[in-house]
Amino acid sequence: LDTLNIAALYFNSDIHPEFQRMLESYAPVAAITSQGHTTASLANKLKPYNRTIIYHGAATNRSKSDYGYSVMLAQLLDRIGGKKRVIMYHPATPYGVEKYTNHECNAILIGYEKCSEAERGAAQAIFGGLGLTAKLPVTVNWKYRAGYGLTTEKCRLGYTTPEELNIDSQKLQSIDSICNSAINLKATPGCNVLIAKDGYVVYNKAFGKHKYSSGPKN
Repeated sequence: LDTLNIAALYFNSDIHPEFQRMLESYAPVAAITSQGHTTASLANKLKPYNRTIIYHGAATNRSKSDYGYSVMLAQLLDRIGGKKRVIMYHPATPYGVEKYTNHECNAILIGYEKCSEAERGAAQAIFGGLGLTAKLPVTVNWKYRAGYGLTTEKCRLGYTTPEELNIDSQKLQSIDSICNSAINLKATPGCNVLIAKDGYVVYNKAFGKHKYSSGPKN
């Protein structure tokens, strides 16, 4: 990851905090929106990055609006896809990706709906925090038929709630008071506590500063 320069492009959308926050749990990711840009200016803005994650904010489940298809996005894929790796996250029905399958895109991840839980899962899957086994439930075109789908292995820590792993989240709250007490007593200027079980992070929180003197917070 330290060799990658990654951008998350929010196409026809504001930045989605849950998606962006989860991406940044794995690596520095620059958030860019398409607002006010042309295809050419977007391609130019993405030049410094060798990996691009596109959040397809125009995606919709409505067939009457062509599932949110964008000619500009298709053109952008052709401009940047041949020069760098591109992953598109499509938070709507699989039918909406049909017109993009002949353009330059390394992978399309389908989320079916715009919700925080799906966004967090998608961001983890992109970085290997979750393995993928799902297959297309419908045929998109001759190239991507029902039953098609890539399988990926979980290769990094994922994120979940304590209760999913039978941990009482109420008990974890005492960590906050212990860390804050240590900082108030000047036993430490700050700390970061991460708890993981069975390959999943259930608690990750920073307290205080790096130094006793004034400086940035953890």
